[in-house]
Amino acid sequence: MKEHERLLDLLEKYLCYLGYKEESVKTFISDVTEIVALKLADSNVVIKNKKGKGHQTHIAITGKTISFFYNANDFEKMDCESVDQIDVKLINGNIEALAKHRLDIKDAEIKLINSHVSIGKRTQKQIQLSKQISKNSDDFNTLRDLLVPNDLFILLRIEANNIVCIGINQSFYENDILPDYDTFFNANTYIRLSDVYEDISDNTEFDKAFSIYTEKSTDTGAVCYFCGCTLAQYMKSLPDSYCNNDIQRGIVKNEYLDRIVQTIIRNDSIPTITLVADGISVINDGQTLKLEQYRILDGLQRTFRINEIWKCMNFFEEIEDKDELLSYSRIKLARELSADLKEHDCNASVFFEVLNEYRNNGSIERFWKYYNSNVQWFEIWENLSPEDETKKMLILNAGHKEMDIRHQLELLFLNMLPELNKMCKDNHVIGIIRNKDKTDMLYSKERKKGEYYFSHIISAAISYSDKKAVTTNVKLVKGIQQDKREDIDNNTVKKIMKFMFDLDAALEASYGEVGTKWIGRETVLVGMFAALGEVSDDVDAFSLLLSNIDGLNLQTYEAAKNDNIEVSKVNVGNVTKTAVNRAILDLINKKINSIDWNNYFGGNE
Repeated sequence: MKEHERLLDLLEKYLCYLGYKEESVKTFISDVTEIVALKLADSNVVIKNKKGKGHQTHIAITGKTISFFYNANDFEKMDCESVDQIDVKLINGNIEALAKHRLDIKDAEIKLINSHVSIGKRTQKQIQLSKQISKNSDDFNTLRDLLVPNDLFILLRIEANNIVCIGINQSFYENDILPDYDTFFNANTYIRLSDVYEDISDNTEFDKAFSIYTEKSTDTGAVCYFCGCTLAQYMKSLPDSYCNNDIQRGIVKNEYLDRIVQTIIRNDSIPTITLVADGISVINDGQTLKLEQYRILDGLQRTFRINEIWKCMNFFEEIEDKDELLSYSRIKLARELSADLKEHDCNASVFFEVLNEYRNNGSIERFWKYYNSNVQWFEIWENLSPEDETKKMLILNAGHKEMDIRHQLELLFLNMLPELNKMCKDNHVIGIIRNKDKTDMLYSKERKKGEYYFSHIISAAISYSDKKAVTTNVKLVKGIQQDKREDIDNNTVKKIMKFMFDLDAALEASYGEVGTKWIGRETVLVGMFAALGEVSDDVDAFSLLLSNIDGLNLQTYEAAKNDNIEVSKVNVGNVTKTAVNRAILDLINKKINSIDWNNYFGGNE
């Protein structure tokens, strides 16, 4: 049984032990996308549970496990002084089980408890979970109080945004379930399940001509050709813009894919790459396919790394005195060849792997043989409609590395992007921000006047049309795919966009940066636009709100929200959407002249 299978098996047994019914447990585990399993060292438990004399109480997170909490760009920009709070959920009954209290759960559905924990960056290589105990929820601190050295502390990511924390005492698993625990686990285990289920895929462009193996037509008129060519042919035909496709996210970090150089050295196969072609010619008596233009539907990440190796191979062969490099360490190589590597657009780490092959075998012939002799397989589609292209990409990504839900939402409305970009240009504002360029969390923190997050505009338009605040999640995306949502057309979104320009200017004039950042939060936008949509059939809701900007009373918003919401007991996003929705409705309907946010966040109840 592989590592991820054993971890999931352990979780299933433990949740059933708590008393939850097996069907509910299996459903819960099937939604897990990432796992962090920490074997708690003496330094990672609270002071009263330590066997030694240390004073550290935080849980140190290092290496690739950091990506469970932050993407690389956000983490790099973080300072080391601030302390954040992240929402987490605990399993009902977990604390009681650790405390060895009687459990009253029998054949129940899994129940989660809202909680939160402090987190902060210590260095570029470490974050500290539970950085300040005083900023954790009481429930989370109770959970930690019951964990001792060698217990397991597990974090699960469920779908896109929910983090679930579970503590499992060593005595539960050390005998029957994981008898070889000490050798099975590292102190810090991080597993992204999509990586072990299937290789990552994304987007790419391809070779001009290659052999046809078979073809298949669909009822919609689309044709799929299964073809092959050498990697050398593929690389020679790659255009400079092969990474630039609106439907795709950018290049992402992934240690599994970074090891593709080992795949080549071992002469293993690289998974099939999927392309979409515009303009196909079948030549050579039907045996060869020639492409005029093409886009990568699945395989951008692989192609990017294959191309990095290709560039390093070619640069290496240009070097006359190769033996001079044999004594170079990785660091010295990057320093001494910095200018040349930059000129040839070569990654220093990949170049070092090529050098290692020369160091071990006296040549890089194995690389050239792989690129010139091995056949790479491709699926090439013709006559796919834009809608079918988007659907197919979402399906291809379903079993791969998790695609951000906001990126999925953007893909469904990508045809509107050119018009929105033109509106932004005509109105002399900064423009539309895509999810692949910046996470919504970072956008919300850093928003400037004139920036508009594409997925927020879409969720605002849906909330306006539905007259209720929506949540950007898998259910929303699947619903749009099924219902097509023809009511969310160009005219509706352009109307929303025009109002956003006016609202942005009015908020900055009245509230400065507070107003600018206020509409950078999706929960605020969907609550507001649901209210505007609710009254839009009877009044000009946009004009009414713009005429009473001062009535928003935003200078008191943040304090009222923070003072009245108990983050450990409620879903902050849902409370915020409801509060904004009710307050805007009352303001537009003239039930109030100015919003007292305490009334809407429950402070005056």
